Amino acid sequence: VSSALKLLVLPALVLAIAHGAFHLTGVALAVVVMMAALPIGSNALIFAQRYRTLEGEVTAATVFSTLAFVAVAPAWLFVLGWLQR
Repeated sequence: VSSALKLLVLPALVLAIAHGAFHLTGVALAVVVMMAALPIGSNALIFAQRYRTLEGEVTAATVFSTLAFVAVAPAWLFVLGWLQR
């Protein structure tokens, strides 16, 4: 669930706000949306290992999120390209 939220919902929200409220377009919009679409970072794994809590779950979420990003990144680039028409 956290991976889906991070890869799909957060970039959609950022896209709506950046394009709608701040009127960003082009490269600036692409950078903001793609930064929001990055996979779950290693900070969560570092904290899980430090506090010995849910290490396996965080590792699995990080790996899944990174692999899913391979499919999600081109999809977001397609959406951004479609908006530029």
